[in-house]
Amino acid sequence: MVGGLLALAAPALELVLARRVVVRSLMQWVGFGMILWAIATFDTDTAFPGPWAALPVFGAALVIAAGPTAPRFTPMYVGGIRPVQMVGDISYSIYLWHFPLFVLAPFVVGRELGSAERLLLIVISIGLAWLTSRYIEQPARSRLLNNFSLPKFFGVMAATIALFGLVALPLDRISGVLVAADRAVLAERAQLSCFGAGA
Repeated sequence: MVGGLLALAAPALELVLARRVVVRSLMQWVGFGMILWAIATFDTDTAFPGPWAALPVFGAALVIAAGPTAPRFTPMYVGGIRPVQMVGDISYSIYLWHFPLFVLAPFVVGRELGSAERLLLIVISIGLAWLTSRYIEQPARSRLLNNFSLPKFFGVMAATIALFGLVALPLDRISGVLVAADRAVLAERAQLSCFGAGA
């Protein structure tokens, strides 16, 4: 929602901030500071996702609103370095890959992960994200969707939703049976360390 509002406000922001280099620089420093503060201080006791999510979200909004052009003394200069740009380009793919890897890996190895294993999973997440971005997402955007008419696009979208609905219904019933059968096991596992959002 914040991103959408920011996109709508972009033309007005560009007019207001056009020649205000100091203001843009300050926005970047404050925005990056908010993001770094969240990285450094958030832990399992932080209500996240929750109200504290506003800190990195509005920090990111400030950085984006300030725009890409900035003097060398602002953090945006670091954002222009090629490896950082590459990670930014595939960041959504990284987001999609890292979570299942980090959630499932402790169950696969049967224990909590060490620092080296977590770093390895980050590297694997980035590698898988680059592959899927390069060979699935980008071709889909450039070839598949470009030739779509609006009715055809919405037709495919409706068919996809219907397909997922048909698949989800039996899975929901199966999961209900499994939950009833394994309630004791699930209750025991619930006492273990959290490998999801809490981690």
